[in-house]
Amino acid sequence: MKMSHRTTCLWSFLVLSLCTVNCDVVYMKVGEQGKLSCKYYTEKQEVSWTFNSQLIGRESKTGASERGAAPMSSRSWFSRGSLSIKKVEESDAGKYSCKVQWNTQELSAMTYKCSAQPTGPFFLNEAVNIQCNVMDGAKVKWTCKSPSGHSHMASDSGSVKVTLVNISDGGKWECFFEENGQKPIYSLEITIIGLMPSGNVTVQEGESPILPCALQSKPGINLKPKNIIWKRLSPNSSPFLEAESSKEGALKKKPTNSPGDFKNVKFSAENLNYNFSVTLTNVKASQAGTYMCSVKFDNEKTIIHEMMLVIMDQDAPQGIYPGNSNNGSGVQSKATFMLGIELWIWIATGVGCVVLIILVSTAVILYQKRKRIKRKAKNMRSTKHPLMPRDYCHCNRGESGQPNGKQREHRHTSDARSSKESRPAQQRNRERQEKVP
Repeated sequence: MKMSHRTTCLWSFLVLSLCTVNCDVVYMKVGEQGKLSCKYYTEKQEVSWTFNSQLIGRESKTGASERGAAPMSSRSWFSRGSLSIKKVEESDAGKYSCKVQWNTQELSAMTYKCSAQPTGPFFLNEAVNIQCNVMDGAKVKWTCKSPSGHSHMASDSGSVKVTLVNISDGGKWECFFEENGQKPIYSLEITIIGLMPSGNVTVQEGESPILPCALQSKPGINLKPKNIIWKRLSPNSSPFLEAESSKEGALKKKPTNSPGDFKNVKFSAENLNYNFSVTLTNVKASQAGTYMCSVKFDNEKTIIHEMMLVIMDQDAPQGIYPGNSNNGSGVQSKATFMLGIELWIWIATGVGCVVLIILVSTAVILYQKRKRIKRKAKNMRSTKHPLMPRDYCHCNRGESGQPNGKQREHRHTSDARSSKESRPAQQRNRERQEKVP
């Protein structure tokens, strides 16, 4: 039976309205399990998954699954319409689609990973480069946060460079980016190998001190220490205790021709995996000096730790330091101690405190003096001086008490006239006196 043209158009419109296609972006971490969900799935419906048009598998209405020929088919399984991929690989990035009846959902899957280069573990003060990439050509801005909480912005190529690593850089790093409303995170472990820091070892003569030498972190199965050497560097350099790896891989003490003072030296730990500290039994004054612990790994890299052993005299609080002496005892000088600190340090601290107090006192005195001068000047400017008698106008006053300018003018005129009249009379009197013999 042939359908009319109108019926064909109607069916075509119905199919197009039912068949909808949506495309979402999914990020999958390389090396871990990835999961893709089909939002059109409902119970008792068949769903099929494809990768770049290749069939991954199909889940029937009864829950039975059928595998296809896609590369990840052998690592995939289905559950209630979802596709799970075991140990995601970089090549798993691409176009995925799930189809339920006439509805199709397309997903763009991108794989991402971060790695430390070169391959760790790393030693102190080495350079580390963390490289992060998103496969399938996507460019994102990476940020990596160290175990100490410091954030490192990656370059455009996704590279984070740490020039000199220290112990605080060891641990779990988290690198992430934000894209399409998502924040994928990649975690990687970075191991930093170094010896635990320690200061000088100070003991009384006759005690049994422990000279510390231990790794701060486990080096891992791909890197193991193979040789341990203990030396005293001053007053003379000579190894007194060694250990090397056996055929089984364990470190064992190596017979060494130790000097007389080091016959009773032994490793503090029974299992020499990460702790290589030694114990000196009944230490003598002649054993004071600078000691070195050298740890060599199977990759031929060596780390060294040095420390000083200070022997306290039992009779007086004095420290015996290493040095070159004629008697070979290693005693160079004796320093007086007070509360475990050398006397010269106390003196220097006291002098510094006195100088500081003098400077502070001088500054306070100068400040107070300057303040008083400013206050005095301000008071003088604000004080009103009383008018002196010479500041007033002297003039004749009339009967009413008011100044009379005419009277003053008349007085000056009469005085001038009388002076003119009196001058000729005086002159005539002098002439008369001159004529009289």
